[in-house]
Amino acid sequence: MSGDLGTAPRVGDSQRGFPRSRGRQRSGSCRYLALIDQPERQSSARRDIVRPVTSATRIRVAVIGAGLMGRWLTAGKHAVVEKPLASSATDAAALLSLAASHGVFVCPVHQLVFTDGVRRAHTSMQRIGPVRHVGFVLCSAGAAGAGPGAPGRVALEVLPHPLSIIARLFPDALGHAAWSVRHPAPGEIRVLGQAGDLTVSIVVSMSARPTKNTMEILGVRGAVYVDLFHGFAVRSSGNVSRARKIAQPFLHGAGHIGVAAANLALRIVRREPAYPGLVPLLRAFYAAVASGGAHPIAPSETLAVACASDELMALVSGVRTSLRTEGDDAPVWRG
Repeated sequence: MSGDLGTAPRVGDSQRGFPRSRGRQRSGSCRYLALIDQPERQSSARRDIVRPVTSATRIRVAVIGAGLMGRWLTAGKHAVVEKPLASSATDAAALLSLAASHGVFVCPVHQLVFTDGVRRAHTSMQRIGPVRHVGFVLCSAGAAGAGPGAPGRVALEVLPHPLSIIARLFPDALGHAAWSVRHPAPGEIRVLGQAGDLTVSIVVSMSARPTKNTMEILGVRGAVYVDLFHGFAVRSSGNVSRARKIAQPFLHGAGHIGVAAANLALRIVRREPAYPGLVPLLRAFYAAVASGGAHPIAPSETLAVACASDELMALVSGVRTSLRTEGDDAPVWRG
């Protein structure tokens, strides 16, 4: 693998990324080199300006314009990029193709697939399957006090997270899913999808409380509950009996308490106060760059998430066509 490991940047939205840089420094060899501002937050005269930012955590940081991403990849620099990777699936495909043509990695921050909880859910699927349904519920306070347009914007911004998990656990699902979307109010999105005999539901709410970020996988032989805020999973047996039905609330509560306590202790040891999965993602990224091994998030997986995101955003906005209309091929990356 060519490319400059020593200057492999972690690129993201400076407003959200810089406060999170402390935790990301602990990824071993990772150096947090740059933050890309979203274009609407900069004047056109400043989008290509690089300026240093003082960091109290000894992380070398710069804020650069989004227009430099292509130049970075062309110069042989690997990059980790805050979601979304690009403004559209077509642009994402172009970036992935550009990275491949220059022998470098470009990796979106889909950190939830690297949490212990999602990994355990992945390994548990054989024990609970066949899987019939996967459901996500995300109630967020991320738009509180941020202005009238914030709920709708933040609700759309979080959609790649559940889609990235679907792409990892069910590799072919996003490419074959049929979606139905309801958008009852700003910041409120309800998604129902079907791919073969698998159904998917995604509930995003900027106003419902308490805040939560959960996934539940339902199979014919059991279920897995994943707390995505904290990064742990609890598997429930599918055995049926009168005694188990009576004991189920107690088994459910005891299982959650035990796993949550163990998870908290582990995160304290790891010094991981927030953003579970982020450090493992960056470690995997740097290991892949150093060894020339497999990409931690395959380009095909990245593009599947981008295409599904485009479709859902079009449906939310009331545009009933997607990138994959009849007679039109989905964007592709060329590796």
